[in-house]
Amino acid sequence: MPPLVNALLIPDMPVAVWWLRDLPNEHEEYVETLLEPADRLIIDSVNFDSPADLMLVNRVAEKTTTTPADLNWVRLEEWRTATASVFDPPHMRGRLETIRRVRVAAGTSGSGFFGESVEALLYAAWISAQVGHEVDAQGKVEGPLGAIDYRIERRRQEKEIGGITYVEIGFEDGSCAFINRDRDRGVLMTTVDGIVSMPESVTRAVPCELDALIVKQLKRARGDQVLLKVLPVASRLANRVAA
Repeated sequence: MPPLVNALLIPDMPVAVWWLRDLPNEHEEYVETLLEPADRLIIDSVNFDSPADLMLVNRVAEKTTTTPADLNWVRLEEWRTATASVFDPPHMRGRLETIRRVRVAAGTSGSGFFGESVEALLYAAWISAQVGHEVDAQGKVEGPLGAIDYRIERRRQEKEIGGITYVEIGFEDGSCAFINRDRDRGVLMTTVDGIVSMPESVTRAVPCELDALIVKQLKRARGDQVLLKVLPVASRLANRVAA
């Protein structure tokens, strides 16, 4: 297959492979061979049917010159921005080290399909990677103050299947930060200790259509280094979701 593909490529032009469904994780060598001419692998992890797909993407990032790009990761931008706004005030930055609980809810169809929880999983892995929590092969998480309870919850709903619906971050002193989606106003609302965020901390939750997500990925000159940092953590945390 690669020689046939290479014959159709324009020399010195960037090459992106868009994998439409879940990856054939049982045929890792085939995937790596097919990606030999590719600079970027575009996937949508909402289609993944098992943690093995996520682990294969991580191995592609570690072992090959092809950089993964996940459309599900792009959908997380508003949630990451909203979370950053929670910890932006100087008095909140020190509380990052006191996180004891991270609870993320994902909207699901009730089928138990793994891909419906991956967006929530990537979000949890992002927090873990950015704060520096240690995640072992079984998905157990340790921080400066000891074990941290990471929970990925499924909430059955008819719309926005696979998307995050709610985030709760608990601290050592018992206080919590919440991020909720306000569908009527089309925004994400951040709340800390029962106090709703100021207007400048409200992040608009704009749904991204598939074509817009693809264009956004193709416009990137380089791979997303934060995603590359998150992938191995997500691969380990996936054991919690699959359990």
